[in-house]
Amino acid sequence: MNHSHPLTRLGRLVLVLITALGLLGSVPQVTWAASHDNVVEVEGLGHEPLFDRYICEDESYPYRDPLNPRADQSIVIRMRSFTQDLTSVTLWYTTAATATEQSEWTSVTTAVSETTWLNCEDKPGWNMDGWSVVIPAQTSLVWYKIAYTDGTQTLWQRESGESDPEIFGADGGWEVSSTLLTYTPPSEVFVRGTFDSGTMGWNYDHFAVIQNGLNAVADEGQVTVYTGIYTESLTIARPLTLQRFEFDTPVIHGPCSTALINVSATPVVIANLTLKVNQATCPVGLLATGDYEQLRLAGNIIESTGSGADYIANTRGIDLDGSIALGVSAVGNLIRPENATAAKFEDGLRLTNAHGTIGGPTPDGNLITAHNAIRATDPDNSLRIEGNTLSGRTRLNNLLSGSGYHYFISNLCRTGDSGDNTIAPDIFALLEVNTVNATSLFVQNNEFQDFVNYGLFLGNFADSSIEHNTFTPLTHSDNTGYRHIHLNTKPHAANPLPSANAARLTLWHNTFYGNSANPAGGVALELANHASTGASAFQNISIGGLEDDANSFAYNIKTAIRLDPRTGNSDSLPMWTAPSCPDCSVTPMAPVFDDFDARENEFGDALDTYKRPLNMELTELADLEDRIDHQIDYAALGFVRMRSLNVYVTPRSYLSSYTTEPLIKRGIDAADAGDTVNVTTGVYTENIVVDKALTLAGMGQSNTIVYPALSNPNCNGGGSGVLCSGGDPAASNLVQVQADNVTLRDLTLDGDAPGSTSGLIRNGADLDARNGLVLGAFNNLTIRNSTLQNVYLNSLYLAGGSVSLSGATLNNQEAVFDQTSGALTAYANSIMNYATALTRTGGTGNLRHNWWGRANGTVPNGLDPATDWQARLSAQILSWTEGSNGAVLGDTSLAGGTGTAVIVSHGRSFVNAPFGNTIFDFDSMCSDYYDFFTVNGSGTWDISLPVDDSPACITQTLDAGKIYWIPAVTDYSVECTPYDNTACWDLITTNVITSGQNIMVTGLSATDLGGTQFVAGSIIGSDPTAVTIIALAASTDRSSAPAGAIFVSALVATVGLILVVRRRR
Repeated sequence: MNHSHPLTRLGRLVLVLITALGLLGSVPQVTWAASHDNVVEVEGLGHEPLFDRYICEDESYPYRDPLNPRADQSIVIRMRSFTQDLTSVTLWYTTAATATEQSEWTSVTTAVSETTWLNCEDKPGWNMDGWSVVIPAQTSLVWYKIAYTDGTQTLWQRESGESDPEIFGADGGWEVSSTLLTYTPPSEVFVRGTFDSGTMGWNYDHFAVIQNGLNAVADEGQVTVYTGIYTESLTIARPLTLQRFEFDTPVIHGPCSTALINVSATPVVIANLTLKVNQATCPVGLLATGDYEQLRLAGNIIESTGSGADYIANTRGIDLDGSIALGVSAVGNLIRPENATAAKFEDGLRLTNAHGTIGGPTPDGNLITAHNAIRATDPDNSLRIEGNTLSGRTRLNNLLSGSGYHYFISNLCRTGDSGDNTIAPDIFALLEVNTVNATSLFVQNNEFQDFVNYGLFLGNFADSSIEHNTFTPLTHSDNTGYRHIHLNTKPHAANPLPSANAARLTLWHNTFYGNSANPAGGVALELANHASTGASAFQNISIGGLEDDANSFAYNIKTAIRLDPRTGNSDSLPMWTAPSCPDCSVTPMAPVFDDFDARENEFGDALDTYKRPLNMELTELADLEDRIDHQIDYAALGFVRMRSLNVYVTPRSYLSSYTTEPLIKRGIDAADAGDTVNVTTGVYTENIVVDKALTLAGMGQSNTIVYPALSNPNCNGGGSGVLCSGGDPAASNLVQVQADNVTLRDLTLDGDAPGSTSGLIRNGADLDARNGLVLGAFNNLTIRNSTLQNVYLNSLYLAGGSVSLSGATLNNQEAVFDQTSGALTAYANSIMNYATALTRTGGTGNLRHNWWGRANGTVPNGLDPATDWQARLSAQILSWTEGSNGAVLGDTSLAGGTGTAVIVSHGRSFVNAPFGNTIFDFDSMCSDYYDFFTVNGSGTWDISLPVDDSPACITQTLDAGKIYWIPAVTDYSVECTPYDNTACWDLITTNVITSGQNIMVTGLSATDLGGTQFVAGSIIGSDPTAVTIIALAASTDRSSAPAGAIFVSALVATVGLILVVRRRR
């Protein structure tokens, strides 16, 4: 030994030992020999040498804080000194806090020879003696003391706090409780498969096995793993961080029986590891169980390696099972099959009774490929799934009271990659949410791609928001059965009858695309009641909104919105039975009979132009109606309103397997009072009952045609009277009106139904309907611009109330009107082929200004000759119009008074001249023949009719102010027959104004218009019978006003020189 130091040999040993243990606070600077100086280094107690001097002069040697021995952790303490400095080292320990006798201590002495640690690196010849002393695993605190012997002298080392560092004697002079071991674990350990006993910190903070590092590290410490393949499974039972070293790639590859990594502590961070999971022997990659918070999984790769064509049941990449609460953050993880031949996990990430964040804003999202990418059940608090790429189904079950808000936002959900569905070809739904009750769910800003079944399934829900999502089905042309969103009262899981059904949902700003299927298929939004309680199923469902909140429905989706019609038990559908849902209970199904408002949405057309229904043309609205399955198609369903105050019925308004033909009555039943039921172009077969205040509007008399479904024109089933009372069946009436304030317009009601034969033939028609329109004690029935034809008895039967009929064609009936009470007003109608015009046993009527099929001859049966017949229209109606306090027909107008103003144009053909009184052909007259009249009119009226813009008409008629009329007091049978009777037409000579291209007559009374025909002069300025009356020109201003303008102030025409032809007196 080196004895050159001035301190005694034993004193130096004591000093060095105490120095090595850091027991002196301050010692004067001492010069140490490079070797043989009795210095002893002790590893495992956490003390560093005095003056930062090391035996090997290696200041980077990792001295760490000490550990406490415990039940699963023995403590290794190593000591070294230069060769032959010491002869022995003995460690004594006890677990008896009151130990006072040496016999109560246990000694441990082991000499070892560890080549690496016992030699100084880069210092040849600096050789050491070494000792390894092990304190076995204990369940209680340990006290220790160490005896160092050099020849015959022994030095005892003990904790600081005792007075004299030099202690002599066989027992070391220890006092009770003075030797408590304060050993604590390292805060960071390192694991590499190549570490061994020669590695500095070996089995303290350097390990070759990850599990040993996990056992050794301090609570909330850090275990860093280097590149390598680690064939082990791990148990994490204390809070810590397990991570890779920098950019290394450590791979953990089993084997295991339950999970590759088991976590049962908190908080824990596992980051940037690669787990290879052979599901055949190891069903779970990472399993976390228990009641705790704060588990963070970041940047890990978890790959399934088992073989199989699809997925292996009951296997999971990550399984988080918190018995009460597990707060998790999983970001940037990659869970997938190892390669194209490896089977997928059944669940990529499963959470049970767990909450937290899965993913996050870019780049924190996870990429998960599994049969179920994510499956979460019974989250105990808020769950946020954000920014992930999820290939496979995501299932969220039982989002219940007290669990906070749940978010599924900004995820890419798909069944495949690059437009295929090979990853999860047959999954039920990309996102399946079952039971949302007393909490809130937000599904926002997601992309759902390549699905063949459901994009989003939401069963038994409340307080949910589905906004700003995009849905694109698999593009294959044979994919026609997809549903973008399916809302159901029944969850797709084990379930009792629902308590919440389906309530309080907003569906805004979603985009629904179709695919290349031709014809188009798919449903954008489907609502179903497969767990019916008999009550209203869907409440407060908002579909679309103002401005940017509208949903967009592409044209190449067959059905935009569908209300499900199914009845019976749920087990009749494959979706509620195995294998789709083996745990689903059997529940009764019922049609969705709730109503929905879908007005604030945008629908595409074939040119990919999107419009809201408010901005659509009628043909577009009819096309849209055919893309909605609701009450219009099947009476048991609710109504989806697409436009305010309007309902649409088309020839395709029926639901296959439930109805076979369109029915206008379903549109009536769906409508609210005040609505217009638009019956689009097509043929409809039914006997209509209108039992609410509305307008029934066709697309024109030649476009919308209604035939009776029932053939019973003559009470052949028994019964009697107009309605075959008491008979079975009742009379076949085309329309029965059973409400006030009903309007029918622009359609044809035809009592000769194709395919139905009654054998009652009249005018070539086989009559199936007994009556056209039947009105009881209901007021304000209005019929406009419609045709009623081919009825056995009456076109209109009025048994009370009031009716106004105008612009109609009534053809081929026994009696036109049968009135027992009420008020009847009819004008501007074309009535033909009847035996009786009116049968009246009560009530009142005004039948003036109708075309009764002829202008001359005997008075039709039932008409009042002095009123109805005298004020008849004298020619067929070519066109007509009416308006309140005024009317405009092309460039023709009637204005100035109050009441209903009516203009009828008869054209100008030879055969359509009033009373046939003309000798001119079409080309000789300078205007059409007109009737101007009022209904309930008063005041003074002005008429204006246009004159042809030809030189002859301008000079002979317009500039001369030539306009003729047949006054209402004319005896038509005397003065207007035969056709060339010159007594028929009179020239109007007062209050005539030429304005622009029109001739106007002002100051006419309602009486003047009480059955009066007007026409401008001919190309020679004459009336239709060529009688020419020469007069000074009327006041003329052809440039000051457009055609049809009315001027209340009139200039009285100057009486001129007249070639008198005797007219009426």
